[in-house]
Amino acid sequence: MKTVVRLPQFDTGQYNGATLTHNGDAILAIDIIELGCLRLHFVRCRYIQFTALYNCSSDMVKSYFCVDDLGESADLSRYVLGDIASKKAYKSLSHYRIFLDETGCYDIYSESVALV
Repeated sequence: MKTVVRLPQFDTGQYNGATLTHNGDAILAIDIIELGCLRLHFVRCRYIQFTALYNCSSDMVKSYFCVDDLGESADLSRYVLGDIASKKAYKSLSHYRIFLDETGCYDIYSESVALV
């Protein structure tokens, strides 16, 4: 697991929720009262899984307010092997994870991610 995006430092009590929109790419908008809205842009998003706070594992919590690349995860490998499309809509995929306190965990398969 490797951290690929670190959010700016803030008092986690200032976290005010998140919204995910998806239309080929995905945008995870994270509302921080003192910083405004931080946006994570996931390019060519193929899969999104949200796990509610009380269902999150200790491994998920390790991605606390940062985006981690989980590398060749077993879940991502199963997804790629199960993709029977003759023409793929992606060049390569990474398994990204972010845990947002008081909300839960997002696991997202996409080509790349950036804080925009």
